[in-house]
Amino acid sequence: MKAQDNPAATLQPSRWRRYLEVCALAFATGLLGRLLQPDDPFFTRNTFAWMALGPLLAGVSHGFASGLGCALLQVLAMLGYHLLGKAPWSGFPAQLALGLVMVGMVSGEFCDVWRRKLARSLTERDYHWRRLDEFSRVYHLLRVSHDRLEQRAARGAGSLRHALAMLKERMSALEPGASGLEWIGESLLRLGAMSCGVQAASLHAVNGLGMIDERPAARLGDALPLPPEDAMLNQALATGQVVVRKDVPGASPLLAVVPLADPEGCVHGLLAVSRMHFPSIAEDTFRTLALLGAYAGELLARTPARRGPPDAAFRRALQQSLHALQRHGLPASVLSITCQSASGTDALRKLSMHCRGVDEPWLTRDGQRRPVLLVLLPLTDQQGAGGCERRFEGLLPGLLEQMTPPPSFKLQSLELATSHRAETVLEQLLGIIHVETDHEPASGFHPYNRGSELDRPPRA
Repeated sequence: MKAQDNPAATLQPSRWRRYLEVCALAFATGLLGRLLQPDDPFFTRNTFAWMALGPLLAGVSHGFASGLGCALLQVLAMLGYHLLGKAPWSGFPAQLALGLVMVGMVSGEFCDVWRRKLARSLTERDYHWRRLDEFSRVYHLLRVSHDRLEQRAARGAGSLRHALAMLKERMSALEPGASGLEWIGESLLRLGAMSCGVQAASLHAVNGLGMIDERPAARLGDALPLPPEDAMLNQALATGQVVVRKDVPGASPLLAVVPLADPEGCVHGLLAVSRMHFPSIAEDTFRTLALLGAYAGELLARTPARRGPPDAAFRRALQQSLHALQRHGLPASVLSITCQSASGTDALRKLSMHCRGVDEPWLTRDGQRRPVLLVLLPLTDQQGAGGCERRFEGLLPGLLEQMTPPPSFKLQSLELATSHRAETVLEQLLGIIHVETDHEPASGFHPYNRGSELDRPPRA
């Protein structure tokens, strides 16, 4: 609906029509009185002043000026009738004339007030119509933009932690004798497509001599074959870091090369990216690809044939977290849960089953032969580790329902530092486990929750 420039103008008829109606109302009552009672055409002898209908209707219909004009015309007609000597009264009815003028003025004023309010309402209505039209256009634009954002978000759905957990779950189901790279290849490429917008890529194995297998272990889209003696491939093998086309002189059909390297620097494979979504070509995306490649390299180094005992798995996970912390600035934390008696071993074992997919638990004993559950929390900062600690505290009462008396537990959340190696950190971590709560912890960790005794009575 198109708004009018002057809404008040639509409330009144044309000027000549208004003049004609005012004159008709002014003389209609006199003419009607002339027909009904010729001796008193102005109804001065009646109990009701019928002459007031003209100014009343004119004022209500057309406003103050029309009501006053209609009343003045009637007064002039009465005055002319009086001067001609044809009036039935001896003296001029001044009160009737004043009453007619007052009726026309009051009714016209009410009409003007109503019209001003209506004009204001129409103006507001027209404004809202225009705003609604603008909002409708903006809404459709935002809807189109939102659909595109949904498509982009669909390519990057899921958090990084969830993606790493999926990779770890896939590797845990590795069949005996199967190639680890081929086993997780499709999952890794699918995660790269969802999280980083990769459209075409190929995954190639690297042997112990640094030779690249030209036969891809997995492919995504129309990936290009590996070019021989490509500078990007050689640099990725030599440095163990992500190489982007703009960082290497010379022409290359590849957009980026992501090495699958473990913390020891051993490259287990290369991810050759040929094409990506244009909005995804950014530094943050390549950093995410580097993290996925590093985690995949760690998983390949931790295959069942290489994994070893639980302490070795925990050491590798700790070294991986330190590597990610030093290289990419990704936080990591360690949660230790110590039981004051040996009877809590089963509870700690059950508690380890509630760890997240990317967490690395290790059930061991300290120097006093007390059971201790160490949980490495990758990609978890101080606040996130505090949330994990509260979650474990909430799980403990349910695990201790059948134990009488229930043992007490001590929880500590520790944040990894960036200036220590894995072996030094492990020594300090074991030292912290041996230290009582009133002692200062060893350097290299920053305790942000000194821990407390959780003496939980059995539930009623």
